[in-house]
Amino acid sequence: MDKKQLRKLFSDKRDAYDRNKKGISDKQVFEYIKNSNLYKSSKVIFIYVSFGSEVDTHLFIKEALEEGKVIAVPYVISLKEGMCAIAIRSLSELKPGKYGILEPVNIQEIIPPEELDLVLLPGLAFDLSGGRLGYGGGFYDRFLRKLKPSALKVALAYSMQICDSVPTEPWDEAIDGILTEKGFISFKEI
Repeated sequence: MDKKQLRKLFSDKRDAYDRNKKGISDKQVFEYIKNSNLYKSSKVIFIYVSFGSEVDTHLFIKEALEEGKVIAVPYVISLKEGMCAIAIRSLSELKPGKYGILEPVNIQEIIPPEELDLVLLPGLAFDLSGGRLGYGGGFYDRFLRKLKPSALKVALAYSMQICDSVPTEPWDEAIDGILTEKGFISFKEI
């Protein structure tokens, strides 16, 4: 299957996930993150603001902020310029952006990518070699290239989003691990 076919397959699969099971899985993913050393040792966390059938990140963002973590979320500048990380202090600072995804209203507090300790990212499909199939805009691949080498790149997903192989191109950035409702799968020593 090519990337377009895989995107459709896994998008449909995730969209069809039973709402009750999804809610339970979201809580399990949330608990795994909160109890992980990845989270505990990170001061500055970049995380997507969930949209549609993605693993829900809203409760995580709220609680991480309450615990004093610095939380940065994506802000899309343009297709050409990509995205940047903007620090937020509350979910109330977000409004729907260019793609209908919640983005920061105030974009003054940019966090340089090299200051991020942990990046929690979305996607449609993942393989056990660190391959990630995103939505096709290349926003995350371009952003991930700017991170410091020690920053951890971890996808949040449901176990049904893991497949044998994700087609990759030379510009596709590998991830360091996947966190699902069944636990953490690491591709490098963490």
